Amino acid sequence: MNFDSGNCNTRVMILHIFDAQNSFVNFGIDCFENAGIPSYYLCFGNKNAIKNSEYLKKTSFIDKSKSSKQFFQSIVGKYNLILFHGLLNENVWALKQLASCSDVPPFAWVIYGAELSNIRHRSATYLMPKTRCLYYKHKPYRLLFPVLNAFESVFGTGLEKHIRKVSYAVHFMPQEIEVSSIVCKKHFTPLWSSYSQLENFIGKDFLESRCVRNGNILIGNSASYSSNHLESFDYLAKSSSFRERKIYVPLSYGNKRYARDIAIAGSKKFGEAFIPLMSYLPREEYHEILLSCSCVIMNHARQQALGNIVVALWLGSRVYMNEDISTYRFFMEQGVKVCPLSAFNPIDPNCFLALDDIDVAKNREILTTLFSSSNHRQHLRESFLQFV
Repeated sequence: MNFDSGNCNTRVMILHIFDAQNSFVNFGIDCFENAGIPSYYLCFGNKNAIKNSEYLKKTSFIDKSKSSKQFFQSIVGKYNLILFHGLLNENVWALKQLASCSDVPPFAWVIYGAELSNIRHRSATYLMPKTRCLYYKHKPYRLLFPVLNAFESVFGTGLEKHIRKVSYAVHFMPQEIEVSSIVCKKHFTPLWSSYSQLENFIGKDFLESRCVRNGNILIGNSASYSSNHLESFDYLAKSSSFRERKIYVPLSYGNKRYARDIAIAGSKKFGEAFIPLMSYLPREEYHEILLSCSCVIMNHARQQALGNIVVALWLGSRVYMNEDISTYRFFMEQGVKVCPLSAFNPIDPNCFLALDDIDVAKNREILTTLFSSSNHRQHLRESFLQFV
């Protein structure tokens, strides 16, 4: 634990909080530093999570302890905004502690999506039938969550109560903020933010690259139940042409037990064509896999995998998504060429083909407007300089 309140300069106006398992912490800090928005950072965990040593000068590392509570109380008055990067893990604890402080500034919440599963314990809401069965097999105690929900409704002890103290919801998709407002039963003032910057996610070496026209298949982005892999496997198994392709399934992060069972199920159904990615790969190696995939299936029932989707669209893959989620609605409204999962017809070999030149060019133009570094900095400054 490293507290250095002396570094918390009173001229810094935004306090950022990251939980220990946040894999986007470096992207998050980079975004605000590159946009020139005065910030200070609190990170649960240790300094090894921060890649840029220059950022250590304006970062404190904390844990869930009494001394952390006292630290919060000593610094909150120095800021105009406290920005939670996700409300997961330790960040939920931090929200509860800060909400009890006096003279606390407004709270803002960068929506990750998984929080919407945790509010009133709704995790199974986003799961399809086979995946839901696997979820309860792994976690049978969660069948008791309706009882816990009833308890929290009466006594107001859950996450929902504390999220109501958050003033701002932060996302680049208005649709996701709307979904969050419905789930949380609260109106949030919207702010714009995204970790997706084309140059960082894709890499300069791949900006001019295109995926193959008739290649492999990628399913999902992680070992998360909300990816609904089992149902995706059922869709794909209706076609015999999968035998001519490789089926890549990223399972390197998320729930290890789920990853194991999905790897077993995929191997049984697709044999040697199935390639589970069980460990982290260098970005260049992973992008080479993406370049080999002309078809990407994202069967999430909530907002998830944005970085992977943006990269796949840029490279020209035909991306199938659940049309009921905010991500699909956002891209459709922006004019991006994405495909509804309901239109996926594995009997038609054309469903595996990459997008044509016209669609790729149009997608890249829109994605550049949304996520290029220069436009990203402009959007971020327009939202957050009001607090400086």
